[in-house]
Formats: sequence, C-alpha cells, structure tokens
Amino acid sequence: MTNQEGSCEARIAEELKNANAYLVSMYQQINQANKDGDYEKQEELEDGITPYGVTLVRTVRLTLSGGGPASWLDVELDSEDNTPTRVVYHFADWFDHAEMSVSQEEAPGFWQMAERYAEMVA
Repeated sequence: MTNQEGSCEARIAEELKNANAYLVSMYQQINQANKDGDYEKQEELEDGITPYGVTLVRTVRLTLSGGGPASWLDVELDSEDNTPTRVVYHFADWFDHAEMSVSQEEAPGFWQMAERYAEMVA
C-alpha cells in the first residue's frame, strides 16, 4: 500500500466500477464482432480479456447460527485430499457483515469442525 493511493478497502469500490465498465465495453465489442461475423476480431478481443488465472476452489459452508445474528464458516478444501486449507469465520447481523480468516492456532475448534465435515463430504 502506498500512502497516496490509500488502502484497498478505500479503493475497492472504484476499482470494481472501472474493471466492470471495461469488461462491459469489451463484451459489447465481442458481441458486435460475432454479430458481424468477424470471428478473427472476436477471438482477438476475447484473448485480450483472458483472466490472469482460473482456479477451481472447493468450499464447504458450515452454518453455525441463523437469523440475526448469524454466523458460519466457509472452509476451502485442498483439491486433491479435501483437507481444509483455509477457514473464514463470518458474522452477520441486520444489514451488516464481517468476515475473518482464522488460523488453526487462533481457532482450533473451528479447524477441528472443518476437518470433521471435510471428511464427510469427500
């Protein structure tokens, strides 16, 4: 983070707006090229917006409580052996939400629950 740019939290709304506007414009051009039968241009435009990376993330959601407030865990699983690789605790109350990634040392109970249910969905 640089001081003149601000934090990611402060910048994310504008970044999202700009990235989405760019993609909307590109897809309009892609659709027009397709409509015109200019498949070479369509392919060139599609290649220009290829994501940096594509990753399939398997996630198990464990709902701890519902209503207001609600809480749950999102547990990301290793693609090969289904062991938990990341646990994110969510807490939500009327029109508000917060989430926190927790380590095994910080929240061993959450990780033990995550490991148990990860085995069940394997």
